[in-house]
Amino acid sequence: MSIDHDDDQDVDSKPGMMRRQLIAALNQPAADGGGSRLQKILDAFIGKAEEGDLAAFKEIFDRCDGKTQVITAADDGDREVTFKWLDSPLPSNTSLGPSSPASTPAPSALPAS
Repeated sequence: MSIDHDDDQDVDSKPGMMRRQLIAALNQPAADGGGSRLQKILDAFIGKAEEGDLAAFKEIFDRCDGKTQVITAADDGDREVTFKWLDSPLPSNTSLGPSSPASTPAPSALPAS
């Protein structure tokens, strides 16, 4: 069975086009009529692993569990950190007075106790 490739020149220019065509081809019936092409490939692949092919075995587990993440050692070297003060206006409910810091609301804004 063949796939219609009317736009082969545009395969690389359309995002996902190659993937969609590959999936469509794999989902077609196998030449011998025994399931899909994908199922035939998977059966052969699993058969290799059953025969002791370490690469096939590793590939199957990488696909099932995901590849092991490589964790790099923490760098304990010196780092330079720079802080920058931003000038921003004070909120409208605060005032700068001789006895109140900038973050303390003005006495009139405090609830009565």
